[in-house]
Amino acid sequence: MRKLSFKKGLLPRDGLGFSGGRSFSQERILELFTPKEIVVPMLQHIGTPAAPCVTPGSTVEIGSIIGKPTSHISAPVHAGISGIVTAIETIRLPNGAECAAVRIQNDLKRRTVPSIQRRANPEKLYVKDLKKLLLYSGIVGMGGDGY
Repeated sequence: MRKLSFKKGLLPRDGLGFSGGRSFSQERILELFTPKEIVVPMLQHIGTPAAPCVTPGSTVEIGSIIGKPTSHISAPVHAGISGIVTAIETIRLPNGAECAAVRIQNDLKRRTVPSIQRRANPEKLYVKDLKKLLLYSGIVGMGGDGY
């Protein structure tokens, strides 16, 4: 571990050594940092916003698609928590743009979509399957030159 500039600050050399190989979902400390509710904007990039594909009352899991792409310069949006969709609303983003957003109340169960799994041999995927996997993963560029 190396010492940081603030009081009592330590950082493991590998950045993740504190986990000791345990699953984060088993860590009680996460309950302190888990939001009770999140608001997920459908505009996550410079392209066109996604269209919400859930309705209030829908149950979602971590990784559930909650916004479908609306054009070739759009990307799907996924739920970051499991819980109940409580509202679809219009919000104003920090840049002043308005867009739809999905409000999700956390059920604290941390359920994930069963299709989310580690690929044993991603290099053996066919190109068309890999393209589809990447398209629906929600990966977008960082903007500017940080593609």
